[in-house]
Amino acid sequence: DAAVADETCQRLTNSNPDVFWMLLLDVDSAGHASGWGPTVSNYVRAIEIADGRVGQIIGALTNRVTYTNENWLVIVQTDHGEHDHPDPERSRIVFTICSGPAAARGILWPAPTIVDLCATVLAHMAVPIDAAWNLDARVAGLLRPPTRFGTNLIFNGDAEANSGTNNYTTDRGIAWWFDISSATLGVYGSNPNFPSLASPGPADRGGNFFLGGTTNGLISQRIDISDVAEAVNDPGVDYVLAGWFGGAGAQEDMAGLTARFFDAAGTVLGSNTVGNVSAADRLGVTGLLERTTNGVLPASARYVEFSLTNLASSGPNDASADNLSFVLTPTTPILITACGRVTNGWQVEFTTRASRLYVLERSQNLKAWTQVTPPTPGSGQKTVLVDTNAPAGQAFYRVSCRQP
Repeated sequence: DAAVADETCQRLTNSNPDVFWMLLLDVDSAGHASGWGPTVSNYVRAIEIADGRVGQIIGALTNRVTYTNENWLVIVQTDHGEHDHPDPERSRIVFTICSGPAAARGILWPAPTIVDLCATVLAHMAVPIDAAWNLDARVAGLLRPPTRFGTNLIFNGDAEANSGTNNYTTDRGIAWWFDISSATLGVYGSNPNFPSLASPGPADRGGNFFLGGTTNGLISQRIDISDVAEAVNDPGVDYVLAGWFGGAGAQEDMAGLTARFFDAAGTVLGSNTVGNVSAADRLGVTGLLERTTNGVLPASARYVEFSLTNLASSGPNDASADNLSFVLTPTTPILITACGRVTNGWQVEFTTRASRLYVLERSQNLKAWTQVTPPTPGSGQKTVLVDTNAPAGQAFYRVSCRQP
């Protein structure tokens, strides 16, 4: 490892390469030889040595005379997780660090997986990713693409990004979710208590579904929507939170999906929950039923956190969920259909949206605006707002859309 680090530093100093790879083996070797953990001195020392060699590489980069004109991306990633664990998914849990001008700052959202390294390097090198390659990878750690309206914003909402199980094995490392407790992934039809491909559920269900596991389960993820802040604040953005939820037979294990909305400072602005399908809702049949709710993003919302909670009534947790989704739709512009003077006033007719409040505002100079009508709830139909005390001279009017 030391020789590799020295050679890499020399090449960085004397050339202008595109990509360098360096494998640091000491930490893995020390773990197998002496054990893992903060109390194993040989293991800790191997980590310190590896950290020093990474520092050598960073130093060689920053000391290049052309460094300020270059766009280096440094990625540090483990090659696997706990590969000796009987659950194969544990071997896919990795940590990733991205550093450089092109790297995003803060926590990587969503949580990266080992295969994301390929897509990330290609994206940084400006190599177009052909959909025909069918890469099982996402770009992670770089400046993220803009929030897309009309598209599901929950990562791995269909539970298909990694393998499922035929039992209640926990801690499977569900891709792009923080697996906080016993939640896992089940394979349709692989266990008598699991829903099958013929059970009630989504038509495009794939092979896996979210499963409670052994005890109460919880997984979560957070997305950043700050790039659509202007639309969220005015005139507003609608959302639809949906999924399929269920359980096994007469058991009352239930799954629920909650979206919590945060401002830039991390203050909770509101929440909404969907799911929690009971055995009575399912008529005692093993399977999943679709549930949907909707609302308006609170003004100042900048982050959305999703939590899938699986509550166990007794025994193994058969709470089930699949095809979780969160879709945003911007408010359409106000369409004014008529306006003009009426007796002692001025009126405006326009189309409205449900879950919105509308007011008529007046100005003499297009700078200072005065509200001249009380807030009127929208209904999805046309409505009329009237200024009953319009001035005799010139005036300007506008309709303002607000969130309730």
